[in-house]
Amino acid sequence: MKIAIVEDDQWIAELLRQVLVNIADDAETTLFGTLGQALNHLKSDTPDVLICDLNLPDGSGLDVINACRHQKPGGHRVLITSQIERATVLAAREAGVTHFIAKPFKVEQVIARLRELLNQSATANASSMDGLNDLRAFLTQQLEQKLFIPWSRSSTQQEALNLDSNCDERALVRLARLEPILLAGLMHRANRDQAAENNFDCVSVEQAIEQLGLETSRELTLQLARTGAVLRDPSLCQMAEELMQQQTVLADTLTRLAQHQSISSPPVEAAISLCRLGEMATLCAIQNFVDYGQGFDPSECEPMLHHFAPEYGNRIKVGLKLPFVTRELIGSIFKLPQGSLRKDRVVMRIAALETGLDNDPVELARLRKWIGLPAK
Repeated sequence: MKIAIVEDDQWIAELLRQVLVNIADDAETTLFGTLGQALNHLKSDTPDVLICDLNLPDGSGLDVINACRHQKPGGHRVLITSQIERATVLAAREAGVTHFIAKPFKVEQVIARLRELLNQSATANASSMDGLNDLRAFLTQQLEQKLFIPWSRSSTQQEALNLDSNCDERALVRLARLEPILLAGLMHRANRDQAAENNFDCVSVEQAIEQLGLETSRELTLQLARTGAVLRDPSLCQMAEELMQQQTVLADTLTRLAQHQSISSPPVEAAISLCRLGEMATLCAIQNFVDYGQGFDPSECEPMLHHFAPEYGNRIKVGLKLPFVTRELIGSIFKLPQGSLRKDRVVMRIAALETGLDNDPVELARLRKWIGLPAK
C-alpha cells in the first residue's frame, strides 16, 4: 500500500510514518515537506492514502488533495489541520478530503484513526470495483465496508463547531435530537464505556450526557463536528432536509401521545431521532459515489433509499451496539409485532400512522381504541 505524507514539521511527519509502519506491514511511506515536492511526485505516482497538512511552506495542502483526487478518486485523502472554521471544512470537502485529523492530536487517537482508515483501504482493495460507475452496484459494495452517518444539515454542524465550554446540557440535548450522527455517537460512547463495568444501557441523550459528563459530551460533539461526514450534493442535502422534517413532525406527535399515556418520553424521543439512520447512511454512500467522480440521476435516490435503507440501518445499529430496547422502538415505527401490548411500542406505531409515514386506517383505528384514544 502506497502512502504519501505531506508535512513540513519533520517530527510530526516521522511520527506518522512510524505509526503507519507499525500498523501496516505493507505500508510504503514517502515523505514530502512542501507543496511543490508533493505535486511533482504525483505526476508519476499516485498513493493509495494521502496524509497532508493544510498549511505548507509554499502553499495549501488542499492543492495536493485536489490533484490526488483527480488521479485516484477511490483513494483516502486525510487533511491535518487546526483550522475548523466552516469555510475551511467546506473548502476541504470540495477539494476531495475524505478524513480529517485535527490538531493538536493525541498519539493514541491518531493510531486508532489511521488503523481504521487502513483497514477500510484493505477492504476496498480486496473488493471488485468494476461496479464503480453503477450506483446500485456501488451501494451493494458499501455494505461490505464501514458505513457512516452524515450530518443532516450544515447549520447544525456549524452550531456544534461553535459550542463553547459554557454550553449547558439543554443545548446538547436539543442538538442531539436534531442530528442522528450526534445522538448515535453519544449513546454509543456511553454504552461502550460502561458495558464492561455494569452493563449500562443508555437509551436516551439525557442518560448519555449524565453518564459521560458534560465536558466529555461536549468534546465528543466537537470531534464529530470536525470529522463527521457531510453531504454536499444539493439533491442529497434536500433529501436529508426532508427526512429531518418528517422526523420533527413524528417527534412532536410522539411527545403528545407519550404524555397522554404517561410514557417516559426520552427513550422514545431517542428512537425517533435515530429512526432514519439507514436513509442517512445511504445518502452518505451516494455522496461517496459522487466524490468518486460519478454522476447520478436524483430520481434514482428514492428507490435506492427504499431498497438499501433497511439493510444499511441494521448494519449501523448493530455496529453502534444500540440497546435492544431502542432497536425495538425504532422497529415499531415501521411494523408492530403481532400481539404486542407494550404501550411505548404501540404509540410509536400510532405516531408513524398519524403522520403519514405509513397508511393503514384500520390499524390506526384499532391501536387508538386499544390505548383509549377516540377514533379519528
